[in-house]
Amino acid sequence: MDIRNKTSKPIRLPLEGGKRCFLTPGGKGQISPKQGEEPKIKALLEDGTIEIDGVPPRKRGKIAAEDKK
Repeated sequence: MDIRNKTSKPIRLPLEGGKRCFLTPGGKGQISPKQGEEPKIKALLEDGTIEIDGVPPRKRGKIAAEDKK
């Protein structure tokens, strides 16, 4: 899975086994699908900090509220 940093600052993604993935601003990297399911990675994905290819962006605001009905 390709992962991209959407911020203007470098980030360090914590991975299982004490490993880390360093991403420069706008930089890309790769993680395994299993690592993409980790809670810390999911939280960054929902915040919009990172983007994973093949995962649609999270809906926000009025559109998201209408989907919950």
